[in-house]
Amino acid sequence: MKKVLIALDNHRNYNLISNKGIELARALRASIALVHVFPDTITTSPDAFSGLYPTLGTMDIAQGLKLAEQLNAESKKFLNQVKMEINDETAEIYTAEGDVANAILETAANCKADIILIGSHSRSGIDNILMGDVAKKVLKHSHTPLYIIPVK
Repeated sequence: MKKVLIALDNHRNYNLISNKGIELARALRASIALVHVFPDTITTSPDAFSGLYPTLGTMDIAQGLKLAEQLNAESKKFLNQVKMEINDETAEIYTAEGDVANAILETAANCKADIILIGSHSRSGIDNILMGDVAKKVLKHSHTPLYIIPVK
């Protein structure tokens, strides 16, 4: 295996996933690629972004065209922070907008990942119905092997 794709979100325990990704990549002598997917700016309420990205604050609808650029910049900032934390300047970073599972699968194909490492937040009940289960969707549609890390 040559490349491990580590899919990260802004969850407070993202470092559990990145640390497992480093362990796996080192064991396999593989390079690392990091991906972060931010919500679709057209179908998500602008006010919802302030909770996910506190540095952006509440967004006005008139700023909608700039929102995707701001979220992309925040995603890159987050991934560059992770790069520093894992001490790997060669790690590739990818950002995407929209459906998280689809974006992870597309990134894996585009960067030629040999394995995808993803966290599962183990949501249940109404959270699972409303939020969906990204890990489950990636698992269902992936042609690339997965390493799923439970995160509570």
